[in-house]
Amino acid sequence: MKKQRKYKLHRGYSSVKPLRVRRELSVVRQGLIKDLGGVEAELSMGQILLLNGVISTLGIVRCMEDYAREAGVFQGKQLTVCLQRNYTTYRETLRRYLIALFGIERKKSANKAILITKEYLKQFDGSE
Repeated sequence: MKKQRKYKLHRGYSSVKPLRVRRELSVVRQGLIKDLGGVEAELSMGQILLLNGVISTLGIVRCMEDYAREAGVFQGKQLTVCLQRNYTTYRETLRRYLIALFGIERKKSANKAILITKEYLKQFDGSE
């Protein structure tokens, strides 16, 4: 049985993720596959590539969070280096992968809400 190595973050991220993170990523992957239709074999190549991107990015984010939990959020008066820009960048990348994977469109929903509100107000205003 292989001994689980503790990963260190120094000028990059270890390719060996803690067992807890690997298990979480496996559960997330299966959940996303279920959300997309239930069978990985039925996904398009584009969906599989986006799914792999989500899992890779989430793994990095989880390792950053673990590192910040162990090392602390601040080093002196500055944020920990990985939280200064990288964390936000990876979280945004993760968000964009999910938007691409599920076709979530916030702008259309917001525009629809505005139109519904305008129609509602016309009832009371009497103008067109």
